[in-house]
Amino acid sequence: MNIAEHLALNCGKKVGIISLDDSDDQVTDRLLQSIARVNRHGIMRSGQITEWEQERMKNAAIKLSGAVDHLFIRDDGGLSPTEISATFAAWKATRGIDFGIIDHIQLARMDGTRGRTEETESISRTLKPMAKRFGIPLLVLSQVTEGSDGSYRTKNSRALEEDANNVWSISHQKGEDGEAYTGKAFINIMKQKDGPRNEPVTVTFLREFTRFENRARAESEEPALIDVPKTRKNKPRHSS
Repeated sequence: MNIAEHLALNCGKKVGIISLDDSDDQVTDRLLQSIARVNRHGIMRSGQITEWEQERMKNAAIKLSGAVDHLFIRDDGGLSPTEISATFAAWKATRGIDFGIIDHIQLARMDGTRGRTEETESISRTLKPMAKRFGIPLLVLSQVTEGSDGSYRTKNSRALEEDANNVWSISHQKGEDGEAYTGKAFINIMKQKDGPRNEPVTVTFLREFTRFENRARAESEEPALIDVPKTRKNKPRHSS
């Protein structure tokens, strides 16, 4: 969601999100938490919120409402490639989207296949033609499985890796006690059609906000929210 947030709020791009897992409300909550840098889960557990947190959440809602014409979400589970393509086609025709996200591809379905491996392979073959048809980058999230050698591969089939132009994975630096969270994460470029690979990019992962940051920026200072004029507190538009 950090990519969608950056493209829509900072670059003025229009992003269509096919959320096969989370509801549109859950996606919006994650965006608000990330923008505000407020731990909403902690607030919900404690039932308490400070004035500082309230102000940040209000500013985040105002900022997100300004992107209501740049973020579009469909949250139906179990969609087929045909239904996903039809949604992107509608967004392209009526909204002029610049970027597409599917989260996550293992929850898509295709009739007439035998088993999950064949189903995933069949779905995978539709993705690149889909991106070409609409002339947009298509970011496809995938579940992974851990191999005996400690490496991670896309779940059910490696066809997703073979068909994609670029394959990234995310790993976290483990602490001395074996805990998986130190705040440092790595974007591993496993495959890249027009560039180098196997050159990990170090970033900071702010777990409580579900947010990735540029390493230098996160360590130097906490960026403040941009003050913008008040407007309607709309959620990103939900398509069905």
